[in-house]
Amino acid sequence: MWSRVGSLFHDFRFALRGLGRDHRLAPAAIFALSLGIGAMTVIFGVVHSLMFDPFPYRDLPPTLGYFGD
Repeated sequence: MWSRVGSLFHDFRFALRGLGRDHRLAPAAIFALSLGIGAMTVIFGVVHSLMFDPFPYRDLPPTLGYFGD
């Protein structure tokens, strides 16, 4: 177990050294991460609002109130 943690720390330090050497790689990595996090946030928000929020009507007809039998 501890060898895996040590290997993880070694890889993390190696990645940080690589980002420090190449000054073009760090902004590209930050941009890619921010783009991915932003896209996943938007997708989660849309899916959550469509699937888990109730309909904005008071008296919903019974055929529209549930999915399934």
